[in-house]
Amino acid sequence: MIAKIVKGKGFRGALNYLFRGDRATVIGGNLSGKTPRELAAEFGQFRKLRPGLTKAVVHIPLSAHPDDRPLTDREMAEIADRITQGLGYGDSPCLFVRHNDTDHQHVHLLLCRVDRHGKAVSDSNDFRKAEVILRQVEIDYQLKSLAQQGGKAPKKKKKNQEEDMNTPETNSNPTEMPEHIGQESGQDDAFTMNSPEAFKPGNAGTKFKREARRNILTPDYEQRLRSLWGDSFRPFHHGNGLVLYFDKPKQIRDDGSRVSAKGMDHKEAAQKLVAIAQAKGWKGVSFTGEQAFVKEAMRQAMLAGLEVVASDISQAALIDEVKAEVAASQLTARMEPSSSSLLQRLHERRQKLEQAHSEPAHQSDRPRHGPYTS
Repeated sequence: MIAKIVKGKGFRGALNYLFRGDRATVIGGNLSGKTPRELAAEFGQFRKLRPGLTKAVVHIPLSAHPDDRPLTDREMAEIADRITQGLGYGDSPCLFVRHNDTDHQHVHLLLCRVDRHGKAVSDSNDFRKAEVILRQVEIDYQLKSLAQQGGKAPKKKKKNQEEDMNTPETNSNPTEMPEHIGQESGQDDAFTMNSPEAFKPGNAGTKFKREARRNILTPDYEQRLRSLWGDSFRPFHHGNGLVLYFDKPKQIRDDGSRVSAKGMDHKEAAQKLVAIAQAKGWKGVSFTGEQAFVKEAMRQAMLAGLEVVASDISQAALIDEVKAEVAASQLTARMEPSSSSLLQRLHERRQKLEQAHSEPAHQSDRPRHGPYTS
């Protein structure tokens, strides 16, 4: 694969170019806008955090060799996400747009050099880092290597003339492996939690997903998570949402309306996911995965006062079973204090009786000895 890295000044111009005609398909990113105007406004909010940065726009056209096998949108998004993370843009807004106007497969990455903390992302050695990432991508996805391509970018047979925003920088040879290479998203996880609100038909579900994804980008959300687990995790924003890395191999993936856990036992996963649902302010949840996890997660959610919704028909009976168990445990908990109080009173009374029998009798109560006198 071949990547060019282009730096520019205006997001609106870049977005107008990417969405020109009917060639564009958005396959990833962490923005909620649908039009160039809406997306430019979202990018602009981040750019305002660093007004002195002249070239805040990063445009990366990523091209596969014409002889490579067809890549799905999901695979293309995963590759784009690797580039985004590996170049240090994990906390920055990003957009992945696939074009269908050439004979070879390609996707455009549009990134902002200002992250959500207001810090400028370093672009030092970014070409070298990108080359290292792409060599590993070629191995993982069984694509033609740069050596097989002759070390040159494929010639484009364009249906519509394309232009770059600026002149690309000079390439250089890779010498070291950057951090985060090999982290993939979109993998199936054994423990998953969803918000039922996301499955509402029409605009209601779409609006919830959009707001949920936008909310995970806010510092306030990270603070709520910090209040739960302190500094025990590292957050990384990427094209599909947010990843919380705990001690290896524990991690939680959050795309706003869907949260999944991996690398931990089912009880810990249930506790963490329910805690996240509360941090998000969700009123209801549904779960999928191993039955032991689903049952434990349902129990934790009910105890936390959340409504549990069946993700399929087969879970209806399980919900009734868990409700009965939770109700029984709560009834027992309410009875325990009164039972303990009664036992305590009986214990104290027994101690008093034992103490009374052990004390010597009073002098007037002792039997008299000697002759009987009237």
